[in-house]
Amino acid sequence: MLSRGDWCGEPQRFTRALRDALVSRDDHLTAEIATEALGMDECYLDEFADDYTDFPAYYYGAKALAAFALDHERAPELLAHLEEGIQRLDDPGQFWTTISDYYHALLDRSQADAQAALDGLFDYYAGNRPEPDDPKHFVLHEICAYILLARRYGLDITIDSERVPAALTREDVPADDVELDIDLSDLTFKSDVGLFELERDDDGTPVIAGRIYHPGGAEVTAADVPEREAGRVLSDDWIEAALDEASWRDHYGDDLVNEARAAFEDGSLVRKLVVVQDRTDGSLFDESLTELPVDDIELMKGAGKRGN
Repeated sequence: MLSRGDWCGEPQRFTRALRDALVSRDDHLTAEIATEALGMDECYLDEFADDYTDFPAYYYGAKALAAFALDHERAPELLAHLEEGIQRLDDPGQFWTTISDYYHALLDRSQADAQAALDGLFDYYAGNRPEPDDPKHFVLHEICAYILLARRYGLDITIDSERVPAALTREDVPADDVELDIDLSDLTFKSDVGLFELERDDDGTPVIAGRIYHPGGAEVTAADVPEREAGRVLSDDWIEAALDEASWRDHYGDDLVNEARAAFEDGSLVRKLVVVQDRTDGSLFDESLTELPVDDIELMKGAGKRGN
């Protein structure tokens, strides 16, 4: 059964899947994922937009990418919604402002504007992952995807960098190219850790916050802290997996991830448990939580907008 945190990450998973599908040159797979992304219900916004300021941007970012991948008539409408989501952000940053320019360039079929936007996106991704030690982070697949998407709109934009291999963006795939017979029909995209956040406390110390859902009406106990695929929330195994995931998520810069990893290794990483409850009654926490590796607890009552 998927947790609330799994559902919250659905837009980001669609975005990553779509970019990978574009790079794969599999038009059927791209269309299938894009169609599913376009079908995301607005109940996602009802559930998460109040809790996470950036959720509308991720939600409409996925749907806009899907619309442009399909050359769908809703692309201008969804781009407008994306820009409304970006306006909600206190500090949109380079990615959000530039991806908006990129989509406008596709609509306008503007070669110059598309190239300028691509240059900005390259600076963003290369800046976030400069000279990575892990080879899997060296190739900027995101940039390859945006080059191939622009080509669908008749725009031949390029990046001269070894991190954007020509083999992934060349116009035609050779007839003798190796093709693997792999069935992707049952492929799903799911986080091993559920919903988490990296942040800094008032002193600048890195904090990892694991978010769980609790219905309320009773005290929160240690038994309510769930096991994810990577381990129990805020356990050492869970944190290692969360930091690995944070290293490739667009949401975090390398500096914060590296600081959090160093703090985890030296024992100074703050482990924060965030409990989201529907109900607004007076139930709090059971003493059994003191047995867990938790440094701080935050209780968000009424997050599900239900009374007691």
